[in-house]
Amino acid sequence: MKILFVTDRVNSKSDPNINLIKGVLPFIEKDNSVYFMGHDTDEKMTDEFCFFFDRDEKVRNLFFSLGELSLLGIIIKLITNPVLSFWGVFKVFNIDLIDRKYAETIEKLDKKYKFDAVISVSAPFYTAKGLAKRNIGGKKIIMMFDPYGYHYKMGNKRTKKQEKLCFEKADKIFVPALQKRLYTDSKIETFEFPAVIADKPSNICNPYDNKKINLAFVGSLYSDIRRPDYLFDIMKALADDRYHLTVIGGIYGNFGVDFYKKYDEVINDYVTIIGKVDRETARRYLRQADVLVNIGNKVDNMLPSKVLEYISTGKPVLNIIQTDNCPSKEYFEKYKNALNINSNEPLTEDILKKIKVFLDNPSEISKTEIESTFFTATPKYVAKQILTAINE
Repeated sequence: MKILFVTDRVNSKSDPNINLIKGVLPFIEKDNSVYFMGHDTDEKMTDEFCFFFDRDEKVRNLFFSLGELSLLGIIIKLITNPVLSFWGVFKVFNIDLIDRKYAETIEKLDKKYKFDAVISVSAPFYTAKGLAKRNIGGKKIIMMFDPYGYHYKMGNKRTKKQEKLCFEKADKIFVPALQKRLYTDSKIETFEFPAVIADKPSNICNPYDNKKINLAFVGSLYSDIRRPDYLFDIMKALADDRYHLTVIGGIYGNFGVDFYKKYDEVINDYVTIIGKVDRETARRYLRQADVLVNIGNKVDNMLPSKVLEYISTGKPVLNIIQTDNCPSKEYFEKYKNALNINSNEPLTEDILKKIKVFLDNPSEISKTEIESTFFTATPKYVAKQILTAINE
């Protein structure tokens, strides 16, 4: 069979959804031909499966930067960037003109290659809208990695209507298990984020100081739903040179001068902020850490994909939850090699003592036990779900 995955930034090495799907490929490519299609912001990277579209990334960067400005600063920024501001208004009202380009490209490629299935890897929803707008010969499948109709920011009557229209055009829709309660359509099935269990890398590429107990947060931080304040408070309260935290990933939103002023000493002494890196570099940090750190979202209908990737390593996980219904809590209780800490509770001496005991005795769960406990999140299982949906 010929299968086309429709993605966001098709050449991105850091996009989590593309990387999750690529983990499934060894179990799909054996008897099938797989293609990836999407856009990029570098014109040199384009070919028939990749079209040039720079505005989307520029708009994202513009609107993320607004959170750091005063009202006057926001007005000046928008006025001095009229084209991007206009484009941003379309995004705010969920009118993504980029989906038209997706629709045209999907139809052109389908006429040439005659795909048995086209699968929207839907994080930005324009991939699904582009697929829904065109008639193709094979199956239309939507994999909802992130919520859209029920998104914590974008969710409203308009987005739910758009989502419903796309779902009506699809032959099968997959949503994360956490979201199933939100949908009743019989075409909707659940899936887990596929987590590759990587072999241990050699110590040659170890980026850490071996004399310390190295904690790592690998992922994105956001000023509204996933802040590191409580985690930095823990590092400040521990105040122990034996422990060092490395933060790997993008930092988005309005953290402001006060945040960095408050944690300036902590960052200098006990925390290293690496920033956004490519996939392989992130995996090296993840695999070589002694203890992984997860920060749950402030909304309870989103599970960070890294939760299952953390679990796939077998390493101990310090899980900081921010809501009573945090979905990560259930996963890490099932994992049994994690310590759940509620950031809404005061950081007492008893809690610090628990954290110290946990950090001082890191151990790992075997690959066999992980695959047995979380078999529905293995790439092999998710690949089977995809192939079954195509062949039905």
